[in-house]
Amino acid sequence: MKRGSFAWRSLRQYFVQQAVSIFAGVALVLCGIIAALRVISDSFVVAVVSAVVFIEFIRKMDRGVPFVHLAAVVAVLQWLVGPLFGYESTLVFDRYQMYVSPDTYFSYALPATCCYLVGLLLLGTSVSPAPLLQMVNRRRFVVIGFSLIAVGNLAVAASSRISGNIEFVLYLVGNFRYVGALYLVFSLHQLRIPFAVLAFTPLVAVSVNTAFFHDMLLWGAICFLYWFSTRRWGIGQKSVLLAVAFFAVFSLQTVKHAYREQLRVDRESASLVNLLIDMLSPGGAGWEEASIENVLVRLNQGWIVSAVLYHVPAEQPFFGGETYVDAFKAALLPRFLAPDKRTADLRINFRRMTGLQILDTTSMGVSPLGEAYANFGIYGGSFALLCYGILLGGFVRATLLFCLRSPTLILWLPVIFFAALKAETESLVVLNQLVKGSIIVAFGLFGVQKLYPVSFRKGMSHRVRPGASISSARQSL
Repeated sequence: MKRGSFAWRSLRQYFVQQAVSIFAGVALVLCGIIAALRVISDSFVVAVVSAVVFIEFIRKMDRGVPFVHLAAVVAVLQWLVGPLFGYESTLVFDRYQMYVSPDTYFSYALPATCCYLVGLLLLGTSVSPAPLLQMVNRRRFVVIGFSLIAVGNLAVAASSRISGNIEFVLYLVGNFRYVGALYLVFSLHQLRIPFAVLAFTPLVAVSVNTAFFHDMLLWGAICFLYWFSTRRWGIGQKSVLLAVAFFAVFSLQTVKHAYREQLRVDRESASLVNLLIDMLSPGGAGWEEASIENVLVRLNQGWIVSAVLYHVPAEQPFFGGETYVDAFKAALLPRFLAPDKRTADLRINFRRMTGLQILDTTSMGVSPLGEAYANFGIYGGSFALLCYGILLGGFVRATLLFCLRSPTLILWLPVIFFAALKAETESLVVLNQLVKGSIIVAFGLFGVQKLYPVSFRKGMSHRVRPGASISSARQSL
């Protein structure tokens, strides 16, 4: 597509839209300042920040693939809402407790989170795949989709038998199965949705067999939002959808502990469905106050951050940017140039920054919030999170702009940004996946284009309309 064409100009204008309204941006800046000055109650500021982020997410959830909005929602829930319930709860789960006072925690966490959100949302953007995919002929999307699903499943099977550096490459290639599902969603086949759902069968099976549902929920949300962006929805429909989504997450969190215990005691007789019915039926144990409080407290990623606040610098000096240097070296330099570069092992930083010991089989991260404080303290940590948000938001925007040159790239973006959506993942893992995920995606997209060339549709230069639905695009084919 030529730079001067109408299609390029109209799509580029669509792509450079802000991820949030000016009002939302100003509200987040003011909330950060108010939180730093400590002039209003923390619970009120948390409520305002949460409302702003959720409103912007609802506004954008049918207007594109809201990577930055989804990351913002997860961060607010785990860094602010979860800790707020953690302080108000009387439940104590061994080490899973808040290690510092609410004033100490929120005097850092609130301004720092607002800095992260401002950088992420003001620079990031959200766009719809539909106007991009109008420009290409999608008749081969079904065969491409099934081919990528097969390659992804083979990579997952191989990764269980291989360790070392190649394991991470296989992990990234394994995510091609979800890219394949997206190709199916945007194909023209009448059974495209059942085919795409079928692609998730292995992930669902693994989640049920292990009782770890995090990846299933996040990948499911990403692929659903891709489909959701193919048409405009009313505010009532969006609200109902979010209510259903929260109920589904609440349900799994309610039964997760009991289900894991069933798997441990007698795997053959364990039944997730029966447990959901028993605990969530009217009068079931899932509706008891202790059970609900347990679910809310388990949202809390702040207990780890509070442990960092307690341990650094009292027992461990500030790291002074050490972990960020390690992250950039690990992401940008090949091992023959940096043989001592760190591997993406979250346990190392967790033990050093919190002073808590975890098993070698357990993987926990201190989150970008905890990592920023451990390196630079309260004020430096807030500035570091602003820069971190700008980096992620800018990377999202730059990648989406590149989709103007290669429209089908938009279906591959979850492979690059998946780690950045998680609120507990540190810079080492995020930057590693951003860089290496981009490389793997480039090779994957190149290979697909060579095997199954996807051509631009003739005459689209004057017909591309930003925001057009996939249904209208399908009718024009």
